Amino acid sequence: MLPRALTTPCFITAALLLPLHAHASDPIATIESDHLTFHIQRVAHDLHHPWAVAFLPDGRYLVSERSGALLLVERNGEKRTLSGIPDVSTHGQGGLLDVSLHPRFGEEGGGHDWVYFTWSKPDGNRSRTALSRAKWQNDALHDVELVFEQNLASAPGRHYGSRIAWLPDDTLLMSIGCLFYTPFYV
Repeated sequence: MLPRALTTPCFITAALLLPLHAHASDPIATIESDHLTFHIQRVAHDLHHPWAVAFLPDGRYLVSERSGALLLVERNGEKRTLSGIPDVSTHGQGGLLDVSLHPRFGEEGGGHDWVYFTWSKPDGNRSRTALSRAKWQNDALHDVELVFEQNLASAPGRHYGSRIAWLPDDTLLMSIGCLFYTPFYV
């Protein structure tokens, strides 16, 4: 059995992504587990290849779409695209991938109000997995910084299984997909 911290976001993510035609307040389904009862409700619709969800402290959501859009979804389901995301390679499996808030996001003073995201960084006809962060101020992204990029660009746009996780000491972990290539010796 997965811990509650992992299962709850999975169910909530599924509710955001379900392509059903109900009002945001209409329950779509109820699921019983050994420990909890989940009521799945659609929060937003017309999402295009959504990849990840980050939950803002005020009840709103950030949703990444593989097309390169980062959406701010209001509690009533209204959404808008945020500016500030770098140009994203959407070839093959690439795109805007995971999104995560710093573990101390929302604390007094705002010193940790960072939004982290992984993406496919274009490099000519190739691309590489990258991690960036942006300061969250006034419902917008500011001061985007490149934190990490894979040292080898690949083609043709496959294997971007990128996710972000945080350790209890605020250490950021990032997964990347596999990279297959044949070494070339001179």
